[in-house]
Amino acid sequence: MSQKQTSGFKSDVLALGTVAIKSLGIGDMRPRTSENTGSAILNHSGKVTIEVAGERKQFQVSFNATLAHSKTGDPNRLPQTDIDAFLALPPQSLKDLRLEGALADARTFNSGKVGFYFNGKSVVDGHVCQVGCSVTAIGSDIWDNVRPAERPEAR
Repeated sequence: MSQKQTSGFKSDVLALGTVAIKSLGIGDMRPRTSENTGSAILNHSGKVTIEVAGERKQFQVSFNATLAHSKTGDPNRLPQTDIDAFLALPPQSLKDLRLEGALADARTFNSGKVGFYFNGKSVVDGHVCQVGCSVTAIGSDIWDNVRPAERPEAR
């Protein structure tokens, strides 16, 4: 990497490479049926703290898991018993969720903020789901490329 790519706090976030979605530990997700699509879903939004280059930074997490083939009208729709089994999962945190193989990759978002992103199929508590997760560093759109000016003042 060039000096410019490694000299700023944004680059420190990007240098982390990946973060295990499960490690984020956001709390209490309850399975439900989406009002818009009729799909069985788990979702949660919350803030987490991640250590980056020796500093604790806040990130906003948005997590969504949609049970594959649970959408109303899907010609390959799962049997209702499978959908009901997903909807019967107990409320749980992301940390407690049995989520297989979901690593979010570091990236710079179109907004200029940095963080981590995952979108793909994953197994959630034995159910195949389409999972989307974005983990965005709060305030990173105003961080400069040069230390320490890139760090917003504590609010």
